[in-house]
Amino acid sequence: MNISSTDNTIDSIIKENKITRFATELQNTQNEERKTELKDILALLEGHHLKSDSGTARDKLNNIYQKIDENSLKKKWNRLQLIQKIDRTKEFLKSLIKDETNRNQIQDELIKMLNDGELKTMKYVKYDHDEKQITSIEVLTVDPKTNIYSIIRNAKKTKSTSSTSKNIKVKIDDDSESD
Repeated sequence: MNISSTDNTIDSIIKENKITRFATELQNTQNEERKTELKDILALLEGHHLKSDSGTARDKLNNIYQKIDENSLKKKWNRLQLIQKIDRTKEFLKSLIKDETNRNQIQDELIKMLNDGELKTMKYVKYDHDEKQITSIEVLTVDPKTNIYSIIRNAKKTKSTSSTSKNIKVKIDDDSESD
């Protein structure tokens, strides 16, 4: 078997697996928009045979995957995956902050906040899901004189104090019962 033949065989197997996957998803999905996308993908996969140069078929599949990725960003902020939130945050900061040092510092802090779940709601991040971009981040401020951006964190001391009080109260109740 030569390399070209092996590549064609592998491409055929991959294509059949993709057809099976998308056909199964089509049967199980309830979302009409997703059904339309899946039908388009299946039509493309079933209608075109991979050629020996397979560059054009791979390009078409890559375009399909890119379209799927783009459509996955058309969700509300709280429905996006963490990796998508990080990507959208980086894009927002790249267009907003020109100073690379300041941008990298703010980016690191915001990614840490995302990982810690501090920016998971739409209360802190305004996201236009139709345009697939962040419009504002509430904790981000700029000094108009220096044009340096910074992050304002809200301290949640009242929550931790009240939970500490509950713990102390429980301990007192437990001590009083044991007497």
